[in-house]
Parts: sequence; C-alpha cells; structure tokens
Amino acid sequence: MSNNDIIILQPKYVADFQCDGSKCNAKCCGKWRIDIDMETYKKYQRIKNPAMRKKILSSIQPSTIQTGFQIELNNKGVCPLLCEDNLCYIQRNMGESALSQTCKVYPRMVQQIGNYQFRMLAMTCPVAAEYALLSPNAMGLQQISCEEDTSAWKLIAKNCNMKNVPNDLSAVHIMMGGLAILQNTSYTFEQRLVILGLFLDKVEDCQQDVEAVAGLIDYYNSDTFQQEISNLWENWQYYPVAHHQFMNGIITVLKQEKELLISSEHWQVMNDYYNNVYEERHHLVQERLGSVLERYWQHEWLFHAYTYSFSGGFCIIIFHI
Repeated sequence: MSNNDIIILQPKYVADFQCDGSKCNAKCCGKWRIDIDMETYKKYQRIKNPAMRKKILSSIQPSTIQTGFQIELNNKGVCPLLCEDNLCYIQRNMGESALSQTCKVYPRMVQQIGNYQFRMLAMTCPVAAEYALLSPNAMGLQQISCEEDTSAWKLIAKNCNMKNVPNDLSAVHIMMGGLAILQNTSYTFEQRLVILGLFLDKVEDCQQDVEAVAGLIDYYNSDTFQQEISNLWENWQYYPVAHHQFMNGIITVLKQEKELLISSEHWQVMNDYYNNVYEERHHLVQERLGSVLERYWQHEWLFHAYTYSFSGGFCIIIFHI
C-alpha cells in the first residue's frame, strides 16, 4: 500500500499541537522507562563534540527488560537530559531528528484500519489534553495529506498495527457515525449515549453493509428520529429508586458469591450518600465541565471504538466509556 492510498483523518487539535515543556513541566520525561533504540544509540556514539557525547552517553544504560538501551533516570525519577527550563538537551542541541523513537513519537497515536489512518494524541500529555479538551472545535475531524507528514508521524504510522476487519469502509463509517452522534448538540450528553447504544445495536444487523450503516447514521441524526424519540426523554431521567434496585441486586450477587467485603448496611449508607451527591452536584459539574467531558468521551470513542467493535457485542463500548 503506497502513501498515496492512505486517507489520514485527525481531530483539529492535533494540527494545533506543539510540544512545549515550559507549559506542561515535562511530565513525559520521567517516572516511566524511556527506551533508546540501537540506531539512535549509535548516532550518539558518533557525536563529534566530546562534552556533548559524554553527557548524553553517561545518561544511558543497557535496558533492564529488553534488548537495547534506556535513559537512566536521576534520583527524582526524571530524565537527566532535561534542562532547567524543561526543554530537552538533545533536541535543543541536535534537533528533533536526533531523538530516540520513543521520545520522537510521544504523544502521537495512530489507529490504522485498511486505507484509513486516524491520528490522535495521548491525553497523558498535558499540552495535548489542553488542546483537545479546552478548545471548542478541537474534535472536528480534518483530512490531511501525507505530504504534510513530519518524521515523527511517519515513524509511528510505519510501526502501528493494522486492524483486520471484514470491511474497512464500514468500520470507518461506524466510527464516524458514533462520533457524529456524540457531537449532536440537539441532545444532552446522557441522551447521546442512549442514542449511541441504539445505533450500535442496529449496526449489528447491518452485516458490514456500508450503505446500510450510512443509512443508520443519517437516520439517527435526522429530525425524523428526533421527533420519534422525543416522548422517551419526557419519562427518562435519573431515578433514585431505580439506582437502589440496581445496587441492591449487586449486593445480593456479591453476598451469594461471598465477595461482599463490607456490610450491606454500609452499602445502604453509600447509596443514600451517592443519591444526595448526584442531586447536589450533577448540574454543577455539567455546567462547569460538561463540554470538557464531552470532548474527552468523543476522543475515547474515536480511539477505542474499534477495540470493542467487531469482536462480540458493540454495546460493550458504552460500558467502556
């Protein structure tokens, strides 16, 4: 498959992202293993500046779990090549191309389905999370050209795992259809989750038929469907009684399985507390963080939908998100 055949889709925030250690305090440069691939290690061995070569190589040790090398973190668990201003010593002196594969690609992520490539950024990166969650149009999808690729994106795209599906176009339609439902502001976000569940349930019957999937997407985003489902919302809300019944059922099963670690009386107190907290804080959370949470779940759907799709019931994705 040539690069010309690849269709690259990414949320708008990905194009806006720039790595900036001064904003995020460089949390990606510590507390976890930073691998150095063999090719990069050899490149460091050939550095002509003796002081620079010594500083970099003295910060690297053989890997403790695999072939190759890794950064030897300091006593604070931070990369010793991190400068006081939270910028990387290697990148500052040698450029991005000198970084190891691990440092070069983070926080980039690629989901490859047939000819389609979805590009996103890990929410563990504070700068990426800020772009993705706080920008109003962050999750609007864009199609970009392979000619715009940086070396980092080329590297991670080359090494990503291809997802084998019966029909890649149908899989992409399902992902895009679910995203369209989650972005439909005609409904509350809780209502969108209900509609997403209905959509996924019907998708099971489409048997990978692209036209049928496309028809479902149009239907669940139509005015006709909005009118048909309007009666449901009038009687649909959070019911404390229903929650108690649900939790009592869980307690009963845990008792039977001898897995109940605390008394049922304590569970009852927790139930009452949960109901009170829900009533007091639900609207407050929605008012202050509703749009952020919506964009987070849209991001989760786009990256994780395939994992649960095509491998049993689609509706498990609802429980995941």
